[in-house]
Amino acid sequence: MRKYNDDALVAGYGLGAMFSGAYGYAWIFSFNQSVNVHVSKAFGAQDYNGCARYFRRNIVLLALFMIPLIIGFLTADKIMMFFGIKEELATIAGQFTKLSTLFMGGSILFDTMKCFVIAQKVFHPILYIQLFTLGLHIMWS
Repeated sequence: MRKYNDDALVAGYGLGAMFSGAYGYAWIFSFNQSVNVHVSKAFGAQDYNGCARYFRRNIVLLALFMIPLIIGFLTADKIMMFFGIKEELATIAGQFTKLSTLFMGGSILFDTMKCFVIAQKVFHPILYIQLFTLGLHIMWS
């Protein structure tokens, strides 16, 4: 990474984060908010089998969605260059998106389980997990 100047790194990683958010994570969070609504409805109707059914369906849909998502993340630099982004920035952004594929599965599972649990009015475990994660972020910064 030393061959790039600092401005290019900031711009490239920002571009990679924007691509990841717009191309992938926005869709993932949308799927999970749909689960939140459906599980809340089923939980309110005391249809506990329905809660599990909606959760499992979302996991299957997200697993299927991961296939084109991973392909898009692995070829993000080429996609960006096709749309006129400079090669240097696209390469840095591509490194970001390639690295983010390593953590995508865990992020998907965490957010899906979080929405599933919150839909059933269980808040304390999520609070503790997020506080623990915040501590890790502070420690690693």
